[in-house]
Amino acid sequence: MNDPAKTYTEPTGEAKSSRKKMKVFLPLLILSLPILILWGTSDEEVTVQTTAAEEIVEPAVQESTDEKYRKLIVGDWEMDRDGKRSLTVHSDGTADMDIEVSSSWSFLFGKKLKFRIEWSIENGILTMITTGGEPKGKVDLITSMYGAERKQPIKLLDETTLQLPDEEPGEEDHIWTRVETAVNPAP
Repeated sequence: MNDPAKTYTEPTGEAKSSRKKMKVFLPLLILSLPILILWGTSDEEVTVQTTAAEEIVEPAVQESTDEKYRKLIVGDWEMDRDGKRSLTVHSDGTADMDIEVSSSWSFLFGKKLKFRIEWSIENGILTMITTGGEPKGKVDLITSMYGAERKQPIKLLDETTLQLPDEEPGEEDHIWTRVETAVNPAP
């Protein structure tokens, strides 16, 4: 004889219908739980919970990172790469770069170059566009050879260092070091 406690029988009729409803209703209830919890909390608790959720959302994080970068990049920077380079970045979106060209390139470009630049930072990418410079003929030659615009993802930007990748694979990064100055006026 079969033991009724050990025998499984498929639910029928109303019991089967209730089971189907639970399969649909239970996931909806679980998904709704955070909304129900937030509904019963104070404004202060909601703010804390919203802030935690915003940390997960990349656009909000990127926007604050871009703002941080825009503030940090302003100032005087230097780098020694194919000659000594000095970069002064202004808060108004302009910059000036002076280059003392290394002897291996000076026969083509001269000993000193000055570039006027417009810059922006969006989504962690620094864009620099050459808008002019001196001597004009040499700056025009360089921009015709290499282009007037550079877009480089920022690898590192803090109080002392700006690190940008070279556009050519396998080349060393461009590493700028901040120069301490008392005042950095816009042009």
